[in-house]
Formats: sequence, structure tokens, C-alpha cells
Amino acid sequence: MRPLPAPRILHWSVTEVCPRRCVYCFANPRHGSRASDSTLPRDRLQTLFAEARALGTEGVLLSGSEPLLRPDLPEIIGDARHLGLEVLLTTKHPISANLAHRLRDAALPSIALSVDTLDAGISASLIGSSSYPEQVRSTVASLRNAGVGFSIQAVLTPQTAAHLDALLYFASKNDAAGIQLVPFEPVMSPIAPFDQGELHVAREVADDIVAKAQTNFPGLRVTLFDKAAQGECSGVHCDIGATKLFFTPSGRVHRCYKLTDDHSLNGPSLTEVGIAEAWHGQAFGATLLPSRDDYAGSACGTCGNFGSCNRSGRCIFEAKSRFGCYAAPDRSCASAVAE
Repeated sequence: MRPLPAPRILHWSVTEVCPRRCVYCFANPRHGSRASDSTLPRDRLQTLFAEARALGTEGVLLSGSEPLLRPDLPEIIGDARHLGLEVLLTTKHPISANLAHRLRDAALPSIALSVDTLDAGISASLIGSSSYPEQVRSTVASLRNAGVGFSIQAVLTPQTAAHLDALLYFASKNDAAGIQLVPFEPVMSPIAPFDQGELHVAREVADDIVAKAQTNFPGLRVTLFDKAAQGECSGVHCDIGATKLFFTPSGRVHRCYKLTDDHSLNGPSLTEVGIAEAWHGQAFGATLLPSRDDYAGSACGTCGNFGSCNRSGRCIFEAKSRFGCYAAPDRSCASAVAE
């Protein structure tokens, strides 16, 4: 049994298709403009949302690749909002006046726009589109005219940092709810070959950038995305299975949104079972809470904090990135050294 009666958040990857070519994308998306893989029916989603809400679920996180490629997503958002669920959506999709009004009619109060820079050249090198900054300006105009609020999420690299003031000014001028800077993280399967080290920003540099932005734009909320504290075995390190239920475009429950190509991490299908059964099922629970035997031969296998790390959630993506396998340390601690 999971510690909560239901997940606090339903995290649905709406589609694995995206028209962008973002070099920092961890999702390994299929390039395209149609969400043909998003086969979970709207009426089934309505049933799942209703069950989850009755069990205490607070919100729905919609991600992708590009979630707004699903044509009926605004209406699905409306179904969730009608039940009192908070909806979190981040997108790079151009938003027309018509789409903005559909989002308003769905009672979506705000949307997060993924915008790294307003410089056309840097945009072309990072996401494969020099026209995206102009699309952002049009999108913001559509949202404001429809009365839908917005915030900005920007990947922080040395290249985007050099032109950050223009983005901050744009956000402030257009009454953005805030801007969150997300330091670049290495990806396992980059879309295009590049030196990932060239995109890295040291934590102390990122802190200085945020402090300067807060000083120069006091009316704008500027924050730095901070992963769960490394080395701590209290709190939540990975929220999937602890507070969040993640599922793929077809409704298949999965262990990690960064590793959806690995079908060994699949859980039950939400076309066949409900939220409670998926959340408390023993078979998938073993994937979320591995045994010490699974870690035999690794530093975790004999670590006194094994149970605490299990309870806080293991980031198997981090373990795979650092050690080449899932049954390995996933955070910095005295035992997390390669053998």
C-alpha cells in the first residue's frame, strides 16, 4: 500500500510527439505535428479524474513532448477543472486567439510558456526555430486578450543568460506571473550532437543570475528551479509513487517520465484499472520500492539508509546516468561512489 490513499498529482504525458528540436529535451520525442499516440479516450479520462478527485487527488500535470498537439486538450482540461482539480500545463505550442479562448472557457487560470530566449539566433540553435520568439509574442497577446494568465519557464545556459534581460523585460512588461529559470541538465539521448558542457551553468553562477534579476526587476517573481536536495534521505527525492502517478499517452502507468522507452518499467494500463488499483497494486509497487537484494553488489546494498532512500523515492534516471544501471546510488552521499 502506498502511504497516501491516492496520488496528489496525476502526471499525464499527453503525447511523445513534438515539432520542436530542443537540444536539452530528455523526452527523446518523435518529430511531428500530430499526437497520434495520444489514444487515452476523453471519456475514460473523465472517469479517472472523477475517481482521483473523490480519493483526494489535487491536480493534473500535463506534459509531453508537446501536449497541445492533442486537439481536444482544452476540453479535457475543462473536465478536470469542473471537478475542482488544478491543472498545470507547460507548452511551446503557438496559441491563437481561438485556442486562448478555448483555454479560458476551460477555466484554466494560467499556463506556463517554455521560452528560453527572445534572440532568434540562440532560439534556432537551442530549439531549432528562429521564428519561435515571434510566436511567443503572438501567443502572449492571445492569452492576455482572452484573460488567461501566463508564466515563463526558461532553460538557463550561458547562451540564454547573456540575453536574459530582454526576456525578463518582456515578462515584466506583459504582466507574467513569474519566470522560473531551470539550469540545463545533461540528457542521455540528445536530439543533435553537441557539447553538453557548453550548456552547463554552475549553481553559484545561477544563484547570482537570479539575485541580479530580482534586483533589476523587483516587480517580477524570478525563481530558480531546485531539484530535491542531494544527499538527504528525508522528504521526497523522486515524487513518482510517493505523491504522483505518472502515465503515458496511451494510459500506461510508468516508473519514470524520462525513461518511457524502457517497457520493463511499465505498470498497469489505466484503460483496464482505476486510480486506486494502479496506485496500490503490489506488482508495480515492487518497481517503486525495490528490495535490498536488487542492489546487491552496489553501494546501496549495504547502506544503512537504504530504507529511508526507498521511502523518499529513488531517481533511477540519475542512477542510470551516473552508473549505467538502475540499482545504484541516485544521490550524493558517503556511499554514492563508483566501485
